[in-house]
Formats: sequence, C-alpha cells, structure tokens
Amino acid sequence: MTCFANLSFFVNKSFVRGSSFSETLAAKTTVVFTDELERSPQHLRFLENYKGDEAFRGKYWRHVKERFFYIQELMTQKNLSNVLYAEYDVLWYYPLEEIVEKLKGSRTVRCVKAEPGRAHPATIFFPTFGHAAHLAQYVQEYPGWDDMNCIGHYCTQYNTGFLPCCPDTYMPEIPFLSWDFRRLGILFDSLVYGQYVTGVDVRNTGGVRKLYHDNETSYYHFADFKFAWMRDEKGRWYPTVDGHRLVTIHVHSKALSCFLSNRRSPVGDYDPLELLATLEKN
Repeated sequence: MTCFANLSFFVNKSFVRGSSFSETLAAKTTVVFTDELERSPQHLRFLENYKGDEAFRGKYWRHVKERFFYIQELMTQKNLSNVLYAEYDVLWYYPLEEIVEKLKGSRTVRCVKAEPGRAHPATIFFPTFGHAAHLAQYVQEYPGWDDMNCIGHYCTQYNTGFLPCCPDTYMPEIPFLSWDFRRLGILFDSLVYGQYVTGVDVRNTGGVRKLYHDNETSYYHFADFKFAWMRDEKGRWYPTVDGHRLVTIHVHSKALSCFLSNRRSPVGDYDPLELLATLEKN
C-alpha cells in the first residue's frame, strides 16, 4: 500500500526487502516494511479473531482489512497527519502535495464512493492518526464484513466526507458522487473510469483482456461523460472528465505501465497472458 504525507511513505510487505523493486522505491521515497511497525492492540485482536477466507490470492481478504491497522500504526509511530492513502494499482496524474493541500482542514475520513452500501478504499484521506485509529477500531469490531462494506457502513454511521468522482451537475440528488467538487475542482476514480479505460483484472476474466467494462453496481457510468486524454506543458498525459482533471485512475487490470503519463500513447495494449503470469494466483 502507499501513504502520502509531507514525505511519501511506501508501506510494503517484508518479503520484498532487498529486491530491486524495493531498492528503486527507496531511492525516491521512504519505504517502511510492515514488520518494522509495532502492532497495535486492535491489530492483534483483529488477527486473533479473523475467521475469513485465507486461501484466495494469498490471504487477500485478510490483507485488505489488515491494511487499516498498518495505516494507523504508520501514522501513530511516524507522527503523521494529512495522509493520502492509495492502493498500489492507482495511478496519479496530479501533484500529490497539491492534492493534500486541498484536503487539509478536512474533519473526517474521506474516501471514494460510487454505489449504495459499499465504499471503495482505492483512495482515502486521513486528517489525523486518531481518524485512522477510529476506522481501524470499526474494522476490528466487524470481522464478518469485507473492507468495502466496512467502509460503507462506517461512512453512514459517522457522517464522513468523500472524494468527488463526478462533476456536481451530475446526479446532484446523490451528494457523495460530487462531494466538495466545487471547492476542490478535481475528480477521483473509484473504479468506474479505470475498469472502462484499462480493463478488468485478468484473473477475473480467465486471462482475457476485457476493456470498456461498465461497472454495473455504480450510480455513475463512463458513457455519461466525455473522457479525454490531454497533455500538459511537459508533454505528459493526464485524463479529463467533461474537461475536469481526473487525478487518479484505478487500474483494475493491473496494467499500470500502459497508462503512465510519459508513455507514447496511454492505451490498453497489454498482453493479458503475460500480465496474468505476474500476478498473485487466485
């Protein structure tokens, strides 16, 4: 997982220590391995009580909930505030420090939400370590829910804020879709733009490249907007939605290299079988 604060912290699993991947990251950011963090009492209780599936994708369902305890521990032990968290398959097309500056002053956890019930942990903003601890405690208290349902219920119960996915002219009757858009002036991807533009995770398609997927559970849909790739003054690509900056794309396909800002053209021309061979197996 990745956490961005005044410094950039990349929290990674301990088994990649010493790899070329972690050494490349260390040259550009501060890498913190999970075994360097002291586990909180909440974290220990979560591990003791967890009863979910541990066979799928190397304990995937446990790890996607356990991340919230690592975020809490990182923020507490490094004395961090105003932390912007993202999953590893989220690409950023806007200066992170400017996004954090826009979000400073938030009084609640903020996440992306595109559908009834669930919220998506692709990108989350934590104003203080107290907010991270509060969410982690909630996750610990509901061991039977997956991460998205946990966050969705948390948002409802504690009246949290959101990161806007759509301009505020779109479905204004559903305020979380465009929450605070007028002030921020930027958009975040939950999953909808990413699944359409970059495709679906090839592990879910049997190794077939599936672009242009319309996420059927979302309130908003790709076809409702004008999506375009633009270039900045340095020739770098960035995505727009109805002329507004889309600062993230959630690359559900995991083909991140195809959509980098310095690529000749951001298109999903990846080989799905080659990509499949690099991913954790189901």
